[in-house]
Amino acid sequence: MLDAMYLLLFGLVAMALFAGVLASLPQLKLLEEPWFWTVALGRPIEMGEPAKWVVEGLPVTAELERHQALLVEVGTALPFAIRRRTLLDTSGDRYVSTGDVEFDSLVGLVGPPHVICACLEPSVRRALVELTALGASHEFRKWSLLAHRGMDVPGIVLKLVRVSTTIADTDPLHGLRRQATTDPSAGVRERAALLLLPLLFTSGTTPAPDLLEALDREIESDAFRVAVAERRGPAGRERLRELSRHPLPTIRTTAALGLAALREPDAEELLLAVLSHGELEVIHALGRLASVRAVAPLLALVQARPELSVDATTAVRTIQARSVGAAKGHLSLSESEGGDVSEVRATGAVSLKQ
Repeated sequence: MLDAMYLLLFGLVAMALFAGVLASLPQLKLLEEPWFWTVALGRPIEMGEPAKWVVEGLPVTAELERHQALLVEVGTALPFAIRRRTLLDTSGDRYVSTGDVEFDSLVGLVGPPHVICACLEPSVRRALVELTALGASHEFRKWSLLAHRGMDVPGIVLKLVRVSTTIADTDPLHGLRRQATTDPSAGVRERAALLLLPLLFTSGTTPAPDLLEALDREIESDAFRVAVAERRGPAGRERLRELSRHPLPTIRTTAALGLAALREPDAEELLLAVLSHGELEVIHALGRLASVRAVAPLLALVQARPELSVDATTAVRTIQARSVGAAKGHLSLSESEGGDVSEVRATGAVSLKQ
């Protein structure tokens, strides 16, 4: 009787251990579940034996590897890598910024920025957040997931196929234009607009004026409008003058720099109007094109912003070097290390330190 009880107890322990082994090694027959047959494969996915089928017209291959990794290859190549971001992730500087701060904190993307941002319409961003939360990542043409029993493989594979198809079918130019005009995130719209510029002006060509005018109306980004006006050359001059009166100092500055690049007569006046903001590009632009009228404001900037003194004094010297002679009342800069300021008392006279 006692022996029988020992045998029964031993049998129960053995069964428990066997069940534990099966649970810890799901790769033996991980996906042999009733719902699995909805995939219509006819047999479960087993380790080392790829299963193949067609989902929404695309060939899909699924293979179970060691360490519970389920590799899924969809019959379309994605042009960038997709990873889940974590607090311990040290690759942040490699990831492309989409302009969606919340999305960027959850999903890391590595690849050409204009391609990535063109593809990421809101539905794709939501799908990628859901997939990466499940442990999904994409690299070298394959999706990798951490498999577990009860995993909704058909639903996940269908989502992978649809996301992959949307990304692969997106034309960067049209995708960025759509993102720049219709995306609900202001950051995404701004980012897409600026990435659109190099595609519009490839190889030094200028798009049709009607396209540029349409984009100017559609895209609510003043930085984009300034950049387009700059690239249009003479055709964008009036637009730049409008933007030079914009309430935002950054837009006024960019517009003034654009007019300076075109060597417009009023560029110096517009640059001087934004000089107090202390932008180095403005100081350098004045050094390249301004008259001696800009010397006094530049020297005043030296006094007010000592950290800009090197750039401002260099600009003053450049202006004076190309001036034939200083007129009465103009300021000049001493050649001493102190950068002393002096005033010309009469045309051609020697200036004195003050």
